[in-house]
Amino acid sequence: MGGESHPACHTSAEVYNPSTDQWTSITDMNTPRSGAGAAVLEGKIYIAGGHDRQTHHSSMESYDPATNQWKPCANMNYSCSGIALSSVGHYLFAFGGRNRFAQAYYNKIQRYSPTQNHWEDIATLQHPRAWPAAAVYNGEVYIIGGYDGNQRLRTVEKFDPQTLRCTAMPSMSDYRAGVGAATL
Repeated sequence: MGGESHPACHTSAEVYNPSTDQWTSITDMNTPRSGAGAAVLEGKIYIAGGHDRQTHHSSMESYDPATNQWKPCANMNYSCSGIALSSVGHYLFAFGGRNRFAQAYYNKIQRYSPTQNHWEDIATLQHPRAWPAAAVYNGEVYIIGGYDGNQRLRTVEKFDPQTLRCTAMPSMSDYRAGVGAATL
């Protein structure tokens, strides 16, 4: 979904079918996005934030595979790219991000309720970070690495959606931004 190639950011999206080993285009998103966060919640794909080289977005949209349609959702509380987006329970959580035009790196955690179509600021990370990874394990979100405006990070935080608190975890060996993470 989205991304960029010189000189433009994309609205296009594709789906991979492992049975046929092929990529197929789906309906374009409403907004061109690069550096956006994406997550799955209750059978829909959500993509939030990002930039189009001119503007950082606070907007979010959801994709319903049953209808092949993108639908606008409530805007996040701030415009940014480089957020990590995760789902736990019935909520989406957005972690960190950056707005280069405001020279801001965020330590904010926001929560989105699809039933209320509403974002709220609920907590803060211990460190501002853009382009971190986020992975869910045992109902908690691990926010890994990123960039704080001065350096790449090796720090890791564990966010508990029940208590709305972050706990410092052991740091990685290497400093990494734009890192990926997954759980098995």
